[in-house]
Amino acid sequence: MKKTGKNGLEFLNKKSLSGALKVVGIDPGSSGAVVGYDGKNILWFKMPLNEKNYSCVKTLIKIFNLYFSEAEIFLEEAKPYGMNAKGAFTYGKGVGAIESALTLVGLTPTLVAPSQWTKWAHQGTDRRLNPKERTLEALKGRYPHLVSKVPTGPRSGRLDEGILDALILSIYGYEQLQDAFIDI
Repeated sequence: MKKTGKNGLEFLNKKSLSGALKVVGIDPGSSGAVVGYDGKNILWFKMPLNEKNYSCVKTLIKIFNLYFSEAEIFLEEAKPYGMNAKGAFTYGKGVGAIESALTLVGLTPTLVAPSQWTKWAHQGTDRRLNPKERTLEALKGRYPHLVSKVPTGPRSGRLDEGILDALILSIYGYEQLQDAFIDI
């Protein structure tokens, strides 16, 4: 059963992640998402940040408190290149809302440049594809069991790009942390 709050965030009746290591990837764009990954399962929340007020901060605090209070957070540190002034300002407000919620909950994100996680994710994918298609190809090739867990758009039938990006970012973070534990 799906519920959409007045702020546009979608909530699903899902159980919390159960793995010992929980990693959250956050795509802060207007069609972004918050996706948790525990090495096996995902838990996602769609997060359009195009609202006029900061009620999404309260909702994000609830999400982080209820589902991800013990998670490692990886936040995409995108720059608003190519955006007009209004778009860049709106994007900045969204990132500020996310950072505010994380701070209020006591979580510190690891900031990851898109070029960093996409370089990792796109290894072995067809360079002729656009970046979103390469990300999908990477998920299908390395994590085929997760493809069916990413929802599709109601009209397009294509996998939700915000959730896909946040998922790959969370997997990137998970594998980086796994490698760090192995090195110790």
